[in-house]
Amino acid sequence: MTLRNFELRQLYSRNWDAFADAMKTKSLLRYKNHPHLLSIDQEFDNKWNTADLRIMIFGISTNGWGSKEDFDVYYEPANKSVNHLMSLYRSFYFDGGNWRYGQVFWNYIFSIQEILSYRLQKKVQVIWNNVYKTEPSNHELESQLFNVTAEEINILQPDIILLLGLKCNNVLHSRLSSKEIWWESHEVWDDHNGEQTFLYYDIPREYYSHLSDRLKHMIITYHPNARGDSAGIKLKLFLDKLEKLFH
Repeated sequence: MTLRNFELRQLYSRNWDAFADAMKTKSLLRYKNHPHLLSIDQEFDNKWNTADLRIMIFGISTNGWGSKEDFDVYYEPANKSVNHLMSLYRSFYFDGGNWRYGQVFWNYIFSIQEILSYRLQKKVQVIWNNVYKTEPSNHELESQLFNVTAEEINILQPDIILLLGLKCNNVLHSRLSSKEIWWESHEVWDDHNGEQTFLYYDIPREYYSHLSDRLKHMIITYHPNARGDSAGIKLKLFLDKLEKLFH
């Protein structure tokens, strides 16, 4: 087991019992999302250690994560449930399970990693996270009893946080900082539509001074499923901006 995986497991385990007890009182359980817990394997850990650019990409929430399995994580011992959910993440993200679901989302992530690697001539690695560990309806419960996002960032130490989903910017920020925030908006001229088009927000580093020193940027842009008819053009323009930012 890698040191990062050990630290992630410890993080989830010490926050598990109160959260699981609260979830038992809800009518969700096995028919909704099980918690989305990060995990890495040794091969990825080696690549992450030597990467020039580490990106933690946040989606919004999973769709039925683990809910079809005959294993009710809220009624099992903490160590068994946490190990099970971390194993589920590894098999999904590292063993190809992700390509069976939401290919638009995964193609977008793959494009960002591969194109930036090519353009920058740097080693780029991406880890996938979600704003909600279960689902949006559990926001308050997660914030109170299972708010592990800041510690995940400090364990994995990305250079960049990239949130795909404009409607979740305040949710993610609230889990990282209590400071009132200023969003720096970036627009570019879109030749295809003949107008200025919004590309992303960039949050100044000082809002997250309590997080890993390695973290340099938090960037928020469209979810891949919400970019409209000019999706390909917006992706190109966005990558153009990222290339200039990280050269």
